Amino acid sequence: MKKFILFFFILLFSCVKKDSVKSDIVFKIGNKELGERNILTFSIINYSDRDYFICFDTTSIYYNGGLNYRTNDCVHPKPVFYLNNDSIASKPRFSLIKSILIDTAQINCIKRNMEIRENYLNDLKKLKKILIIKSKTKKTLKLPFDNNYIRCNMNYTYLLGKGNYEIQFKYKMDKDYIDKIVDKKILLELKNKKIEPYYMEIISNKVPFIVEKKNSQLPEVSN
Repeated sequence: MKKFILFFFILLFSCVKKDSVKSDIVFKIGNKELGERNILTFSIINYSDRDYFICFDTTSIYYNGGLNYRTNDCVHPKPVFYLNNDSIASKPRFSLIKSILIDTAQINCIKRNMEIRENYLNDLKKLKKILIIKSKTKKTLKLPFDNNYIRCNMNYTYLLGKGNYEIQFKYKMDKDYIDKIVDKKILLELKNKKIEPYYMEIISNKVPFIVEKKNSQLPEVSN
């Protein structure tokens, strides 16, 4: 009986210890709550004794329409929404702002996006789009993050229904993708400087996300 009790407590302690292990890097949303229009205070914190880098676009939290999802996933965290503790669809829905017809301004915008795409890919291959988070430090960004945003004459909306939601951000750098497209010499240079890529999932805290009005029904974005 004593052996069983001892085994039980050892098992319990090991489970608690495993669950309490903190990730080396975490995201922290500084806002108490978010809603229709926001300046998002977003921190990336390195609790470890190592220096890491992640591929991260420090100018925007939104996915870029000129990039494929795999590239976007490498430079942008994903917003995840919850209602009553259950996760719900997090991809923005879209609609044309003016008309069904594609106008000249939209065509020019799409062309600019294609140019941006090439620049993004080149920067990613040369690891210019990275954020270095040194040991025991944090980086804090302030970025617009709204429930509705406009790109190339398209209106994008995350949450259509009025309600009290929660939001969280998640990010995981794709090792296979990075190994495939990034110059190996640059990875080696960073390694020699003891700056390592961080391939584990990074998760933020949850904060309330309040939508005060119901948005019009829009078709969902296709991949």
